[in-house]
Amino acid sequence: NPNALPDAIDLVAAAISDYTKYKPIYEKYFPEVDHQRVQNVFKNIVSDPNNVGTGEARLKECIIIGLDVSKGNPGGDPCAEGAEAYTILIPPTLIDPGQSQTATITHFCPNGLKATPRYSNIQCGDLGDTTSVKMDFFGATVMHEWLHNDAVGKAATGVHIEDINGINGYRPTNTRNLRKSSPNDCLKNADSYTWLALEIFWTKKCSYNDIPHFKDPADVQGGTQHPNSTPASTVQPADPPAAPVCAPVPDGGVKDAHESKAKLVANAFCDRFAKDTVPGPDVNIEHMLWSTESSVGRGGSIKVVQDWTRDDSQDDVYTVSVKSVQDCPVPDGGFNLAEPVSGNKCGDIVYNAWKN
Repeated sequence: NPNALPDAIDLVAAAISDYTKYKPIYEKYFPEVDHQRVQNVFKNIVSDPNNVGTGEARLKECIIIGLDVSKGNPGGDPCAEGAEAYTILIPPTLIDPGQSQTATITHFCPNGLKATPRYSNIQCGDLGDTTSVKMDFFGATVMHEWLHNDAVGKAATGVHIEDINGINGYRPTNTRNLRKSSPNDCLKNADSYTWLALEIFWTKKCSYNDIPHFKDPADVQGGTQHPNSTPASTVQPADPPAAPVCAPVPDGGVKDAHESKAKLVANAFCDRFAKDTVPGPDVNIEHMLWSTESSVGRGGSIKVVQDWTRDDSQDDVYTVSVKSVQDCPVPDGGFNLAEPVSGNKCGDIVYNAWKN
């Protein structure tokens, strides 16, 4: 839905104007000491609420892809578990070698695409007088995912913005409860920003002057999970297809991440290069990919467990090369990497070449 992008911009623009007037709403979600940094996060998306345009240039580093790299993960599949979206913190060279190393990659799940498409589809009379998911629309999910990009969030706060405590960090009830139970965590919880922006947006949109107009959900004080909360998932990348075992998996909480990362690398490589037919007969594609730490998203998270010895975000480097075999017959029109070979898809072939 391309209209979700300008809706997300409008949502942020509403949140950064008239701070003094809407400070009582800020206080529901963040301690006052953090309000300026919250404002700075929003300004990294829209610096001037009176001239929003398409947002700040850094938003170009928030890349959206159609490939669900978590699909079929036996250890957890965010989209299958009801997530709305997830953002992967892996180097963007997986998609475009020309991208900045601070870029992120976001996938929107089918459940997220079922959200109310635009805020124009919601009427003020539909909202009632209580903060609730009736306020939510797809542009809010887009904004939430932008916050996971460190050029947007961490650049303003000094800490990476994630999804705190799984289900305990999502939706109106849980964001308000987080403010009460763990105020120091609010600054790094993406949905706290999302619901702050939504409440201010609808207060303005509906021209309510009694601020705060919307009441707390009934279960805020007790800390009960909102019935519409979507649980997060912390999963490993998909287990690789059957292949010779190179080394036993070590005991304990840290798994050898190399084969899991190689599977992600294979999928990402194929997502980039298997979209177009490759001319023959001399095929020679070489692409370098880096491994990184984790991914987070609204309603779902992929966490790649590692025990790296280095402190930076790039450790293992994978070079994927696809070359034509001498004297190999070239199909009419060239090779199509997206076409399965004997039932094996591109990602499986590239992975098994590494594994074997």
